[in-house]
Amino acid sequence: MPLRIPHLGRGRVPHASSADSPPRRMTFYRHSEREKFSNPLPVPCRIAVVAPNFQDKDGVRSFDEDQSSEIARFLPEILAGTVPVLLRLAEVVRISRALVAFSGARVGPVTHRDRDLLWSAYQVPIFEQCLGPNGKVIARECEAHDGLHLYLPQHYHGKVRTEACPCGRAEPRIA
Repeated sequence: MPLRIPHLGRGRVPHASSADSPPRRMTFYRHSEREKFSNPLPVPCRIAVVAPNFQDKDGVRSFDEDQSSEIARFLPEILAGTVPVLLRLAEVVRISRALVAFSGARVGPVTHRDRDLLWSAYQVPIFEQCLGPNGKVIARECEAHDGLHLYLPQHYHGKVRTEACPCGRAEPRIA
């Protein structure tokens, strides 16, 4: 039986309010230097990142969202992008290990509903990575899935949790 993925079409993201919803096609900030993508798994993988601000290095390759056939031919084990992009690619791209869903002020939060939709579409673990105002990753979810470890605290001004994470890392986490 074919998988039924909600059609997001043009317009606003369905889970966000219309006042602060990002447009259908997300525009990322471009850095003068691309950053290295952090694999959420402890093993090397082929990783397709649908965002312009990451280095093509160590098994990571960046794509535009309209390159779905190229992404599928790359045979990624991990796919990273915003929730709407990941849902659109579910019809074409198969993933064997994990998804990375980008969140942040410009792309909105990753909600429980988003996680449910992504799980239904791919049936692999989902890791969130939060983008700061300049498009750099400022926080990453670990394998314990108990909050986002804050790596660039100078770019985050909300509440943080300082107790130890079940994964054993000591960095503060976004509350």
